[in-house]
Amino acid sequence: MKRYTAVIMALFFLVGMVPGQVAAKEIHPDITVKTGLVTDRDTGKVEGIRVKARLATDQRVKGTWKFRYRYYQKVRTKEGKNITVKRTKRLYSKKGRAWIPIEKPGERKLFIVFKGKVGNQVVEEEKTVTLEIPRMRMWADKKKGRAPTHIQGAVTGKAVKGRWAIAVARQGGRILHLHEGGARIVVDLPPGEYLLRGVFYGEVDGSPLAMEETKRLVVGNKESDTYVIKGLNNEFRTTEEARDVIKGMKQSGWLTESDRTYADQTMLLWWAAAGVILTGVLGWLVYRRNRR
Repeated sequence: MKRYTAVIMALFFLVGMVPGQVAAKEIHPDITVKTGLVTDRDTGKVEGIRVKARLATDQRVKGTWKFRYRYYQKVRTKEGKNITVKRTKRLYSKKGRAWIPIEKPGERKLFIVFKGKVGNQVVEEEKTVTLEIPRMRMWADKKKGRAPTHIQGAVTGKAVKGRWAIAVARQGGRILHLHEGGARIVVDLPPGEYLLRGVFYGEVDGSPLAMEETKRLVVGNKESDTYVIKGLNNEFRTTEEARDVIKGMKQSGWLTESDRTYADQTMLLWWAAAGVILTGVLGWLVYRRNRR
């Protein structure tokens, strides 16, 4: 009997247990992630995303977090050619915090790995999340031939709230329709090409954000569509700048950049008019003098 008892005790010892002890259940706590946009106060431009990761557990956590993402970089080859290559960036943290310097609108995958201990257990958990820099979208639709054109705007994000202004103008910039408030406008336009401008300011996923975009609007006999103008799409603004753009358009009736731009243009027109009048007066005086 003693021999069997010794064998059983040896088996328990080999598996790391003692009689009466129950094997600890493996735990796999989920990784929760919070993100926040960081913008420049002076320009409104998005500088990156703050990331805070943690394990969903009440037990003591100790270990290392690894964050990994891919990005594109322009490089110059030995032959003098400019090419774009894909790079991988790795960041490490003890507190689960990371700063991801993303500036251009769009999505990017972030791979997160935690290695360490939860309580007395060694764990390794992984998660992939999608980071997104908000972007503005505007599109147009026309149901049939003589129907009005429906224009819709949107800013990407999970929780978006704010104020819009949408303007439709002639190619020269003279505004035909201006709507302020929501992100939708219905206009009756004859076939042709126009300029479409959208301005948004508010909050996206809890962070203040303002954007502006100008596109080509083509109205056809049967359908309407919008086209990107390079350099004028997804432009970040401060909230004050966005309000100034809207105010300038309302005051001037043109696609001005701000109320100050409108004031400058008005002053320029006044000076031009004064110059014309002064030139006329001087010409008349010279004419009178020559006649004498």
